[in-house]
Amino acid sequence: MDFFERFFINPLSPREEYGHANTISPMKNGDYLVSYRVFDLIVIISRQTGQIVWEYQNPKLGGQHDCQELENGNILVFANGLNVANSGPNHSEVWEIDRDSKEIVWRYSPKKNPLLFWSPHISGCQRLSTGNTLICEGGKGCIFEVTPEGDVVWEYINPFHGSHPASPDAEINWVFRAKRYSQDSQEIRGRV
Repeated sequence: MDFFERFFINPLSPREEYGHANTISPMKNGDYLVSYRVFDLIVIISRQTGQIVWEYQNPKLGGQHDCQELENGNILVFANGLNVANSGPNHSEVWEIDRDSKEIVWRYSPKKNPLLFWSPHISGCQRLSTGNTLICEGGKGCIFEVTPEGDVVWEYINPFHGSHPASPDAEINWVFRAKRYSQDSQEIRGRV
């Protein structure tokens, strides 16, 4: 069976980029974790065989971004919440998915008003060594850290604006993704 016939496409999503993979993340065992936004689908592809060895499809992901394997083997993902039918007003969440049960075992959504957390595109998340989660709400240019209980530790809003790609008269402060690096991480070691 052809890959794109095996999984359903979100009926509310655009068709021009239906095969678009927005994240390809290497895993500890050498396999690849891949996010297909328009399919609301996350898969693990075997590096050895090229075959799908695990899949998770949930229409409530709503065009997810930045899936990644956690130290415990679970999957962390920014669920954008775009084009989610019958879910009420649009809102985003961050999910931790248990790979074995495929249950959402942790989720971030603002305690007071979930509708304030909404980025229909871009965005990302990162589990930190402290157990907290760094979140980039890309469409609002907002980067913040939350505790496992969902309390916001700090927040930064990008003050720099530029032209919107589709509407030059509009200004945006989007941030595609944010990552935290420790001073001894290989990405910045010797540069700070």
